[in-house]
Amino acid sequence: MELNIQLDHVHLVAIIPPKVSTLTLMGVLKGRTAIWIFNKFPHIREKLCGNYFWARFKLLNRPFQPYYAPSTGLSACTFEFVRH
Repeated sequence: MELNIQLDHVHLVAIIPPKVSTLTLMGVLKGRTAIWIFNKFPHIREKLCGNYFWARFKLLNRPFQPYYAPSTGLSACTFEFVRH
């Protein structure tokens, strides 16, 4: 697993079983991290609009997909990109 956290986005490389969809994984990760952050820093709720910690999106109305999921395997370039 590789993780790189930026001010406005996160890069994550995770190997998941084929029966788990990328959207399911991201929903669980985003949901659990939002709960953890709200519990640890309750004052953050006051600054958010509608209690949404993560940005909301509609897949059909976006020119690009927010998640990249290669089906042919991971290359060294992918890990290098996430690290830097």
